[in-house]
Amino acid sequence: MSILSRHFLFVVLTILSLAVAGCCAPNGLVKTPLNDRKCVSYPSLGITIDLPKQSKDIYACYTLQLYDFTKSEAVPDVKFDLVACMHPVWFGSMLVEPDYLLVFHVSRVSSKEYNKFLIGDQYLNGIYGDKPEPFKEAVVQYEMKEKHGERQFLVFRKDIKLPDGDIVVAGARLRKNVYIPNKEDDLKAIVEILNFVKPLDGKTE
Repeated sequence: MSILSRHFLFVVLTILSLAVAGCCAPNGLVKTPLNDRKCVSYPSLGITIDLPKQSKDIYACYTLQLYDFTKSEAVPDVKFDLVACMHPVWFGSMLVEPDYLLVFHVSRVSSKEYNKFLIGDQYLNGIYGDKPEPFKEAVVQYEMKEKHGERQFLVFRKDIKLPDGDIVVAGARLRKNVYIPNKEDDLKAIVEILNFVKPLDGKTE
């Protein structure tokens, strides 16, 4: 093998090694820090919320998506939806989507759709269950098992009525039947985050 061929092979192997190394990830839970937070405003949702700052550890970072369904038929019974997925469980590779043990869900719906939610006939029932309690100004917590699977959740929910009559349903689901270190600290942080979900102008109807 010529010197040029050996050099080329070395370069290829080095690039492949770096690529493989870049695809590696932890194997197991990497908790998202919940206590270092910042206040964020979402005019489309009509609220402010204290969200955790992104971690310097890329494996502890969380995903955040804000959906506008006002011009879409994808979820016609919700106007706007914010979904934040935290506490990723990695499987040893960046190429495999982690399983998130904590998901915050904030949705803005009309009063008509909210009433459908209360009788179990709305998109949000897939998140909060078929028999949700009536309007909850303070955070409520309960347990829930998914219909078609083995996952169990601790569910948190708070409702906010906006000046235009729309309702914001703010909540979170934390996996119950898995081990999460210092879970009590998480429970406290989740309630604090939801307690600080407020209308943008600080006023309800």
